[in-house]
Amino acid sequence: MLSNRRSTMMVPQQAAAQIQAEIAANAEPTNLPSSMLTATTETLPGFRIKMIMGAVKGSSVHERPKPRKNSSASGFLRKTVSQEARHLTHAIYDARNEAQERMELCAVSMGANAIIGVSFDQSELMGCVQCSVWGTAVFVERIKEDGSV
Repeated sequence: MLSNRRSTMMVPQQAAAQIQAEIAANAEPTNLPSSMLTATTETLPGFRIKMIMGAVKGSSVHERPKPRKNSSASGFLRKTVSQEARHLTHAIYDARNEAQERMELCAVSMGANAIIGVSFDQSELMGCVQCSVWGTAVFVERIKEDGSV
C-alpha cells in the first residue's frame, strides 16, 4: 500500500548532507556573472566616462577546506600523482566571487554603474584563502553611432 507520508519519502539528513557534499566537490567551480560593467582596462569601448566616483575594493577570506580522508591504496596512488585540489579551487572561486560582489556593492552605493581598472590578488593568510579585488568606480554613458552621447 502506498503512503503519502513525508517521512517515508525523505532522505535521512546525514545522507542528504553527504550526497550534497559529494555533488559540490565534483562540480566545476564557476565565476558568477558581474552585476555591472567591469573591465580590467582603463576604458570601456563604446562608453564615455562621465564621472569618476572613486576607488572601490572588496575582500573575502575563506577557511581552507580540509580534504576528505581516503585510506585506500587507490586513494594513496591518486594523491601521489599530480591532481587538482578541487576543494581548494572551490574555496578560491568562492572567495573571489564574494570579494567582487562586495566591490560592486561599494560602487553601487557611490552611484556608479561601472568599474574600470579591476585587479585581483589572491594569497594564503594563516591557512585561509584570501582574495582582494579593487578598481575605480565610474559613471558611464553609451556613445551612439553618430558620436553623440
